[in-house]
Amino acid sequence: MYQPSTVPSLNDFMKLSDAEVFELVYPHQLGVSLLINGTRRWYVSEYMEAPPEDDSYLLHYLQVVLDRLGELYTLLAANGVYRVFIPVYSEDQKQRHVTAHHYLMQGIAALSSNPQLIETYHRMGYDVRFYGDMAQHFRGDMEEAMNAAGPRQARPRHYLYYGASSNSPYNHLFELVSQFSAVHSRPPTWDEMVELYYEDATMKPLDILIGFNRIYARMGVPALLDGAEQIYTTLVTPLVLSQKSLRNILYDYLFHQHDAGRDYKDIRATELHRLREFYTSHQDTIIGLSRKHENLVYPSFVPEPVPVSNRRPVKNGLKPG
Repeated sequence: MYQPSTVPSLNDFMKLSDAEVFELVYPHQLGVSLLINGTRRWYVSEYMEAPPEDDSYLLHYLQVVLDRLGELYTLLAANGVYRVFIPVYSEDQKQRHVTAHHYLMQGIAALSSNPQLIETYHRMGYDVRFYGDMAQHFRGDMEEAMNAAGPRQARPRHYLYYGASSNSPYNHLFELVSQFSAVHSRPPTWDEMVELYYEDATMKPLDILIGFNRIYARMGVPALLDGAEQIYTTLVTPLVLSQKSLRNILYDYLFHQHDAGRDYKDIRATELHRLREFYTSHQDTIIGLSRKHENLVYPSFVPEPVPVSNRRPVKNGLKPG
């Protein structure tokens, strides 16, 4: 991908301007999917002094999430990410608390109506699309909102895909296969299926999945685009992904890839020694384990949460300010 002499150090990469990072990253046409989970637990930790007494906080929570999404999309585009995938609804969402599910549906509707988000789409050059069996419910509203906001660029600079599936995405895929076969009297090829599902023949496998709290794919890898993704996991919801975190991920993906064609006869003795020491030290290390503290689960490789007795007393309700 890069010659060693042309690879910037991580420290230098972090110091680059957005424009300089964009020039390095954008030519790779990266597709990045983000699982925007853990938003409520982030919200209550950030905005509340004590557990909420009712669900009235959800209205403010929804507005905060929409504002943060606009900031996230600006960050991703400014740093050269080409395709952004955001799964917004899956069959798992039906298990949510009924009030939380209601606000989730309001949030999905706001993706194609919130003025600040629409302005972000236009300003950053996003073409916004939906995929999945629920997509048809949102496409018309999105198209109308984007047209009302003003003329779009002749060729989008970035693509944003919202995934909305009411059940397993395979059910929708089977429907598309059946429809195609009825017309063409043969099953579709893989490329034809990708074009049918996304209405775009230029799609390629996902490059990066950014999950939350645990290492898992779940619905984060869009249908038919799996097989090449590299998975990263944040300890705080990806909704509030920072520039530092994003650049760490981009740097790792671009410059820390294994050489699949390596010949172990050509490695140095120091590399073999380092490998042996690493495996000896981590024989029982497992990535992805967790610990449960009362009602919440934490990754096991981070320090213990601060004991409740050591925290300052708090008052109920939203934090001031």
